[in-house]
Amino acid sequence: MKKGEVTNGDYLEFLDSFKSSDSLKLKTVLPDTLVWRTPLAYNEPYTKYYLRHPSYQGYPVVGVSHEQAKLYCQWLTKKYNQNPDHAFKKVIYRLPTEHEWVYAAQGGSASAIYPWAGRYMRASNCDMMANCSNFGTEGVYRDTLYEKDVNGEFKEVYIYRASRYDYMGAAGALNDAADITAPAISYWPNNYGLYNMAGNICEMVAEVGITHGGSWRDPGAYLQNSARQFYKGEQSASSKRGFRYVIEVVEY
Repeated sequence: MKKGEVTNGDYLEFLDSFKSSDSLKLKTVLPDTLVWRTPLAYNEPYTKYYLRHPSYQGYPVVGVSHEQAKLYCQWLTKKYNQNPDHAFKKVIYRLPTEHEWVYAAQGGSASAIYPWAGRYMRASNCDMMANCSNFGTEGVYRDTLYEKDVNGEFKEVYIYRASRYDYMGAAGALNDAADITAPAISYWPNNYGLYNMAGNICEMVAEVGITHGGSWRDPGAYLQNSARQFYKGEQSASSKRGFRYVIEVVEY
């Protein structure tokens, strides 16, 4: 498994391969940079700079669909197998299955709640263990509601609850007070040497519509290894969703 999420730099190499050879294919694999536009938040610079600016090359690519992630893996597979200097005779790059992803996140401990040991989101020195929305508790869940504003347009409103389906929560409009993504290689690796298996971006798996790991916009409960989140369809994209791949050796 790739030790960090697929980055903007990784994905730009993929895009560049189509610039001169297949302009029509290039259009189908371009990330949706408009995913950064959210109500009540001024994220407009990210729509222009996040994907291509050198400062963000080590950050995880977002705005990609499940279909685009698969096409990226197919491109890597072809590139590797055509390289005469490769280590293995034939490999397949692909998205991990949900089972494989959870197994990797656990880092060798089937009882692990998070990719790290223990039940808490902070290290002993009080540093956060992952990039997420920090509410001071690991048991916070979130619901998303949609309310009309004075112009008759719908906006996202988040309701944070102490436990799932508990209506003793705190309401709050979407805000951009928290940081966005962090570099793909940041925080601490788990026992398998994998970074950001919790937080940063929700990671797509082979099964369409399912992500694991939670993101920079999620409270702690969604960063648990077993916690699922859902999205609709192979073509949808989000500023909090990305992927990492596994390499399956077919022939040694």
